[in-house]
Amino acid sequence: MTHWMKPTLVFLAACAGQSPSPAPPQPMPVVSAYNHLAPNEGQRVLIMGTITRPEIQRGPGDPWQGTGLVLSDGTLIYVSYKPEPPDGWSVFVGKHVRVAGTIWEYAPPTPYQSLMAPHLTDWDTPVLITDAS
Repeated sequence: MTHWMKPTLVFLAACAGQSPSPAPPQPMPVVSAYNHLAPNEGQRVLIMGTITRPEIQRGPGDPWQGTGLVLSDGTLIYVSYKPEPPDGWSVFVGKHVRVAGTIWEYAPPTPYQSLMAPHLTDWDTPVLITDAS
């Protein structure tokens, strides 16, 4: 046995029982247009859009404002139906942001969402997009 073989065999024997390293985490898909919704349905994604306060009509003469994200193609993603934006969101109204959450092309499978429109659930606090980010 040559001088280099013994350390190599010891190393190989030590590694034999180890499992392979886990795969590195995959980056979140980015959603910035309507055609990105269906392929990412029910998945955690990174949304790029402008926070808005859309008027929602509950009935004749009964409008109120929700909170949503407008994508680059004009698609509106609903975030909340409450009269006030979610905590930490009001400072971003009218601003271009990125925010992580679970995307639904129409309505999520929970009973509290009744509007058949794109929704973002389980969202994080938005991050302002600047030219440098």
